[in-house]
Amino acid sequence: MIIRTLLIIHLTVILQLGLFPANWGLGIGRLQAELATEPEVAIPVKVFSFEADDDRDFDGIPDDWTRRQGVDFPEFVRAEIDQKVGYESQRSLRFDLNGGRAVFYSYRIPINRTYSYFVRARVKCANLKYNCAQLSVSFLNSQSQRVRKEVSEPITGDFDEWKLIEIGPLIPNLDQEKQFIVIGCHILTGDRLDVAGTKVPQVWFDDIWVGEAPRLSIKTIPAQGKSTNRLYLLGEEIVIQSEIQGVDHRKKHRLIVDLFDDQDQQIASRPYEIEPIEDNQPRPPFLWNLSETNGTPAKTSGSDSTDESTSKETQLPAGTYRVLARLERNGVQHLMSQTSFAVLERSSKLTSSDFGWAFPDGLPSATSVSERELAELASESGLGWIKIPLWSSVRKANDPHQHNLTSLMAEMEQRHITTVGMLNDPPAELVRIMNGDKGMSNLFMMPVNEWYPSLEPVLARYSFHVRHWQLGDDLDESFVGLNNLGHSLQQIKREFDRIGRDVFLGVHWPYGTSIPANQFGAHDFVSLGSTKEYRTPDKLYESLRLSRTGDLNRWVSIDLLPPDKRIRREHRVAYLAKQIIAAKVGGASAIILKNPVAERGGVLNTDGSPGELFIPWRVLTHELNDARVERTTLSFRNGAWSIALRNRDETMLVLWRDDDADGPPREERAYLGDQVLISDLWGNVTKPKIDTTTGEQIISVGSVPIFIRNCTEPILRWQLEVNYENKRISSETGAHQEAIIGKNTFPQGVNGTVRLKFPSEWKVEPREWPIQLAQGESFRLPLTIHFPPDGCLGKLESHIEFEIVSDRTYKFMLARPYEIGLGDVTLTAKQKIHPDGQIEIEQIIENNTEGKNAETLSFDCVLLIPGEKRQHQKVTKLAKGSDHRIYLIRDLETIKRLQTEEKYIFLKARQTNGRRVLNYKFRLGENSQRVGVKSESSKETSPKSDSDTKDP
Repeated sequence: MIIRTLLIIHLTVILQLGLFPANWGLGIGRLQAELATEPEVAIPVKVFSFEADDDRDFDGIPDDWTRRQGVDFPEFVRAEIDQKVGYESQRSLRFDLNGGRAVFYSYRIPINRTYSYFVRARVKCANLKYNCAQLSVSFLNSQSQRVRKEVSEPITGDFDEWKLIEIGPLIPNLDQEKQFIVIGCHILTGDRLDVAGTKVPQVWFDDIWVGEAPRLSIKTIPAQGKSTNRLYLLGEEIVIQSEIQGVDHRKKHRLIVDLFDDQDQQIASRPYEIEPIEDNQPRPPFLWNLSETNGTPAKTSGSDSTDESTSKETQLPAGTYRVLARLERNGVQHLMSQTSFAVLERSSKLTSSDFGWAFPDGLPSATSVSERELAELASESGLGWIKIPLWSSVRKANDPHQHNLTSLMAEMEQRHITTVGMLNDPPAELVRIMNGDKGMSNLFMMPVNEWYPSLEPVLARYSFHVRHWQLGDDLDESFVGLNNLGHSLQQIKREFDRIGRDVFLGVHWPYGTSIPANQFGAHDFVSLGSTKEYRTPDKLYESLRLSRTGDLNRWVSIDLLPPDKRIRREHRVAYLAKQIIAAKVGGASAIILKNPVAERGGVLNTDGSPGELFIPWRVLTHELNDARVERTTLSFRNGAWSIALRNRDETMLVLWRDDDADGPPREERAYLGDQVLISDLWGNVTKPKIDTTTGEQIISVGSVPIFIRNCTEPILRWQLEVNYENKRISSETGAHQEAIIGKNTFPQGVNGTVRLKFPSEWKVEPREWPIQLAQGESFRLPLTIHFPPDGCLGKLESHIEFEIVSDRTYKFMLARPYEIGLGDVTLTAKQKIHPDGQIEIEQIIENNTEGKNAETLSFDCVLLIPGEKRQHQKVTKLAKGSDHRIYLIRDLETIKRLQTEEKYIFLKARQTNGRRVLNYKFRLGENSQRVGVKSESSKETSPKSDSDTKDP
């Protein structure tokens, strides 16, 4: 039972650690159903239950355990074996808290590098408010020096039941034969302390269990000449290596290695039938070369070095891949292990980039990814900046999880990536004098002698590599509203410059907050972001637009969506892409992704391997970094958004819709040249379909942006220049003057014909014009629009067709929606379905006229239902504000007929003694709400990304 429980813990921890990405995870119930109970899966090597055998000298202290001494670990915190309280027996290790910290360490436990290890314990807390309990595992080398430490999640509170805390799987140092672990039981303190009063705060530890299990490891072998085994370019050889240690090699096993794409579809599998060998015979690793065309079964007693392949070129397209290895015996699964890697399109590396990553909580562990690997991941992803917390790094120099930051910075510099030092992690003594206020402005506004001595060794260590420093992280709003901010930044800069090299200083600034640009100098920057997570991209764009002042360096901090498994990949990609587009259009100096690491839906996984969004991020950085954004956007018939870009020698469009990512894409049509290609955010490139009648490209557009490549520049620029002069008319009967305007963008003179396509019920004169234009010449084609009696408010679909003769004949058509109504007076309707089936129609007229243009309006209103008697209402002397009128459709047969025939119903409001005519058409049942029934829109739904909102 213990063994089965441990393996369940093992797999649960694997899932909690994020080793299975969001859409790559197996259900825990399914995992439990597949577990084995044979002794070779996991065996206990040490159990501490604090019974009599653990206290043979009867002193109330576990034998050979050591209590930490020192000022911070006072003796008045009582700790001893409790002989009346236990998890399964009557004894446990108890701490009586009284305003201090305490730690008990076990004796050394020998471990074997062949196995993986798990540690669990039962903990119970009483009357805790501020302190917490924690379990630790320290790895010691042969000289008993600690080289690594792992800790559990802290536990606090007041509860009667025993709670399980666990750590693992833990992999020993594979380079050392002799090593040990030590278990620690900790009482941690915070800003406030639990002290003994009428109720004594207490913590009990019991049933501390250390187990070892066989180890199945899997990895990919780096391509020739590469330092990382996580990234491959198209065409490079990919070999997967699986290694089994600690199993009974005298018995027959089966190893299955499966390859999955980023949609969690299994695309290949390689089984190995593993024959028994003698104990003293080594078992070489198993190698699978993915250049093989299929995963045919292999039978081996050792290292099946894979069948020879006629081609070294991998068959895998660009994307992110997961490899899952499973070890079975007699049909029962014993072990699982996995890794991931990415295959990348070949592209030139960026020598200068506006994009970056920020790690406010620290880098991925050095035990998971090396400095060189991390730098290579950053370089391939298109980074020019990396933000790292540096204040605490000097104190953590001996932490095995801590990277050698000087080495990392040097690796980054070789790849043209600039390090920004984040000062968001001051030492504990400075945190105490801040009185719990986490804003860094409260610290840096103190006298220099309070904070500079602690910071001086940090500046001294990193000044050769770091010139950019950010005071606080991208959630710290404490600098907003400070008096004399500019003077204070100058003083801080002078202190930094005593060791540094003319440093740049930055602070965080929230969206929508006015930036005092005169307080920032040429060596300052602001990092725009939001403490309210997941703000919409249009808020970001608006903040950038409003802050365009002088030479202010405006950086942008963007987010990922939360690691909620209900959020689909398309939502995540669309949200990320639209933020980047908004920042690019808004003119951000740098675009920094905050926390690229996530358990699911990240650019990186928690072990530093490429995550679900690595490929889309890389495509966006490479496509947009050097792109120049055009002034205007191109309109499409079905409402797609677009941004025109000039990237090096190529003109292209970014195209997307704001529909729900779950909805199907919609077709858009446009003629953009003869060599047009479509590329998506996963690097796939396709040719668009062509309408054989019009010659237009047919493009499927969804919520995830796509790139329209190789656009013919004169054609695209012509379309960007063309529009209506006024773009809208008032809802008044009679003639309205308008014009089509544009410019010849071809490098030579042109001639041709322009035709206007308006709905047939609208009288437009003329509808066709001949043109003759010199290079760069603008044109204006006047026309008259007559407002029809049944013209409705809102957008009217219109198209402008061009037939142009230049170096050749070009024929294309542009969608240009035309707005009916000025927005000063509007007519809308709502529908409600009553329990008896009757339908209530609420007419809403809003008068928005004000100031010198203010009017008091009266209307004769009518509801027109096909085949039914008209219903009339009057609106009298409506000043600024709204008027609501109710119509009822009582006859159920009429309602059924209208719903079956799907005919339009009209509301018409004709101004009394005026020219305004307001029309509104709708179908019965559209956007209706049942009276007395909770609205569907108010029901709880799965989370949506902010990609569903309008962008700039």
